[in-house]
Amino acid sequence: MSRWRIGTPKVELDTPALCLDIEAVERNVQRMAAYLAQTGVRLRPHSKTHKSPALAHLQMAAGAIGITCAKLGEAEVRAAAGLKDLLIANQIVGADKIARLVNLAAIMRSWLPWITRTTRPSWRAPRSRRVFVCAS
Repeated sequence: MSRWRIGTPKVELDTPALCLDIEAVERNVQRMAAYLAQTGVRLRPHSKTHKSPALAHLQMAAGAIGITCAKLGEAEVRAAAGLKDLLIANQIVGADKIARLVNLAAIMRSWLPWITRTTRPSWRAPRSRRVFVCAS
């Protein structure tokens, strides 16, 4: 458990530290959701903006259709935090990372992570364990 508590003076925080005005964050998330609801555009925010599963949950609760992650590791962290609809924005290259992607899909069972690009697979997986991806 962290020894840092809400209300700790900034000078006492170890850096780097993420300090937020949570009311302002919630207001901004709601403002973005309301604006996009008027346009019909569906939001899939990129987690690099905040690097926080808790804030990603807040965005999902406000109507985001999913969360975009830059890398497989970010998707693994978000999935472990209970986020379900993840888009991996970069290629998954190499046998180790492909194995991790297959494992991630197997663990989650009810959904499959999306990736934006595919490369020629250099691995062989049983048909029942193959991961289907979205190519853009």
